[in-house]
Amino acid sequence: MDKNLMIIIGIALLIIIGMVAAVYFIKRKNITKFFEQISIHTKQVPKSKKASFILLMITQTLAGSNKKTRASLSANMNNQKFVEVQLLKMTKILKDPTGDHDKRTMQALDLFKKYQAWEELMKANNKAV
Repeated sequence: MDKNLMIIIGIALLIIIGMVAAVYFIKRKNITKFFEQISIHTKQVPKSKKASFILLMITQTLAGSNKKTRASLSANMNNQKFVEVQLLKMTKILKDPTGDHDKRTMQALDLFKKYQAWEELMKANNKAV
């Protein structure tokens, strides 16, 4: 009985480790796909507003995870005044990232830093090829 119990525990541990690895790789794949989409959209933005625009896109994506806010966010993104005000807000956040921000903004800043690291890695890979 003791040997069977050890086998069951071993199999359970292998399943748990496999599930954790699968979640990690799926999350990594989704983040990479998200970063590629951001990269495509930022090609149309002037370099002076690029960082603010990226942070705005990340913030709006995090805010748009709720179904109720998705429709209003897409309508707001078509409003030029709203976008300009948000870009100014993002520029202010980028100038002082250590300020008092809400949880979503802190998550967006973390993703922004990861995006910058990813972008540098892509540039390095393209130069190597």
